[in-house]
Amino acid sequence: MRNKLEQLASSLELSALQPWAISEQWKNIIEETFILTSSMQKYASKLEKINNAMKIIHLSDTPARHPANDLKVYTIDSCRTIDTQYQQIQDHLSNIGNYTEVNLESFLPEDAIKRYRYIKDLQIQFPVTLYRYYQGNYLGTINYIWKVPINFDKRSETAQARVMATIQEKLPQYFTRQMRKNVLGKVNIMFLRKDPKINVLTLKCNIVFIN
Repeated sequence: MRNKLEQLASSLELSALQPWAISEQWKNIIEETFILTSSMQKYASKLEKINNAMKIIHLSDTPARHPANDLKVYTIDSCRTIDTQYQQIQDHLSNIGNYTEVNLESFLPEDAIKRYRYIKDLQIQFPVTLYRYYQGNYLGTINYIWKVPINFDKRSETAQARVMATIQEKLPQYFTRQMRKNVLGKVNIMFLRKDPKINVLTLKCNIVFIN
């Protein structure tokens, strides 16, 4: 894709530099052409950077994404009145204890814009903590919410850390190509032998899996 863009941009620039393009009647078109080719080259450069970054990820021995780098956690203060769209999550949280995590997925609208606004303008009649983990690409964001004590002095950093650890255990793990190769490299076929007692071939192998 990057090479194709660069070739097209180069071809357009060569055409714009032809003798016929000097004519005054082509002036505006030629100027717009060079603006277009400049944008094409910038985008081609961006694609190259993305491709290089993806190559580094694919060759990495660590997971492609990690909550420590792609996580946002913040507390939202209580509201006296709330919009009706938040009544369902309000009722649900009211019936469970503090620091009990709830996956927001089933409460969010299906429309992407409405989902964004729902979280951006979140209103609950007691303080809550919102945990957001961005998975990357088209996978979207995982959102958890839990209730915290109204009185700030009664809030517990230990309980907060515990619920975050519980959530992180539930998060999907994404492995790089190199990590998959490492796993496959640990699959060791030991030998093929014939069992004289049952007169069949028995395949023995040693397979090591990662969690």
